[in-house]
Amino acid sequence: MLYRRALTREMALTTGAVLTVLVAIALVVLFIRLLGDVARGELANEAVFSFLGFSLLFFLPVLMTIALFAGVLLPLSRMWRDSEMVIWFNAGLSLTQWMRPVLAFAVPFSLVILLITLVINPWAQTKKLSIARTCAVAAKVR
Repeated sequence: MLYRRALTREMALTTGAVLTVLVAIALVVLFIRLLGDVARGELANEAVFSFLGFSLLFFLPVLMTIALFAGVLLPLSRMWRDSEMVIWFNAGLSLTQWMRPVLAFAVPFSLVILLITLVINPWAQTKKLSIARTCAVAAKVR
């Protein structure tokens, strides 16, 4: 159906754009924070980018959830504002028929968030702790 493809494409583009902006902001903030730790001597220079990656993985589910919310809300609100929804409703589509493409987009995205939260984040945190211990041992040796 035409409305499904248009809605799915618009949700995907909006979600991707919002996620890109949020990840860029998070990377800058985390990088500045890690550089502050390096300047204070709490973190080794070599560990900055690995800590940056693991810290971003920690915040990624929250950022993806916000991006998904905005990625669904913005196209639907634009369609309401531009009276596209009124046209589709007059063409015979019901509100429940609009839920199917939204759920078809949101459920796989939510499963990725679940996978990152339950599997990848614990692994990333253990790796981050092992890198921190390795850097602490190397700092004591110097």
